[in-house]
Amino acid sequence: CHLPHSSDENNLLTRAEPALCLDCHKSGAPAFKKAHGNYPVDGRSCARCHDPHSSSQPKLLKTSIHNPVAAGSCDACHNPATSQMPFETTQNGGALCYQCHDQKALKAGGIEHEPFQGGMCLSCHDPHTSQQPRLLMEAGNKLCFSCHPDKEAAVAFKHAAVTAGDGCLSCHAPHAAKSRKLLTTKDGELCLACHAEAADAKKARDVHAPFAQDMCSACHNPHGSDFSGMLRARMDTVCYSCHVEEEGRFLKTDTHKPVREAACNKCHNPHGSSEQKLLKASGAALCEQCHGALMKEMVGGANHKPFREGQCLTCHD
Repeated sequence: CHLPHSSDENNLLTRAEPALCLDCHKSGAPAFKKAHGNYPVDGRSCARCHDPHSSSQPKLLKTSIHNPVAAGSCDACHNPATSQMPFETTQNGGALCYQCHDQKALKAGGIEHEPFQGGMCLSCHDPHTSQQPRLLMEAGNKLCFSCHPDKEAAVAFKHAAVTAGDGCLSCHAPHAAKSRKLLTTKDGELCLACHAEAADAKKARDVHAPFAQDMCSACHNPHGSDFSGMLRARMDTVCYSCHVEEEGRFLKTDTHKPVREAACNKCHNPHGSSEQKLLKASGAALCEQCHGALMKEMVGGANHKPFREGQCLTCHD
């Protein structure tokens, strides 16, 4: 089948298919005609349904086979073999697929994937055979990225749900769903199904409003990010997108280092806290996390009263 050095055909083939295949598999033979339901396939690509080297399926058919193909029932979808246009389908788009596939079950949810809504089943599925499960055109995320290339962008902090396991289908339904963006459940519920440790913050006295409302994607990019914690942008940019007034208020001659370095979470717990304003601790206990060395009282000497009483904010902003 192949030439060892060079060829005018792809893959170093000695001849283009199907002519190459028909050198051995005579299209006029009764067995050939029977196997193909008497359809004139001798002008079509053999590799559309068959693997030219090896297969776990009989007749070298690809791994995933559409039931009508496996049964040799081409006329389940196509005009009869004797028709003037035998390869035309009896119906168009999704209407053809719904003859066998339960439309109501596939549409359950209400929010539909655009190709599915438009009856463009062949955007994702091959109608005959495929090396991928469920007759998919590409493996896993590759199929989704063919329409959503921005989700394939390289990022410093990857979401394991995207890169491992079921990939995109870990969070999204392929056909229809009740939740926005085809999520399998509501935003926050979906995240907490894996990030159970974050759910404890909902029991806190003071819970961050977006987190309390299950709006995880208000702060995080669920597909991955170049910022730690998969934040949508630099931490202060994310915080200032809601706390607009604070950005101007903090722009002073001398700015606290965590504020200057966009490290809001040095002092605040972004999900929830037992302290007011989502602080990680109260009073001097919070300041001691970074300024412990400065906060040791002098024994036998004098200590400023506000300092001694842990009232740092009496003097400091």
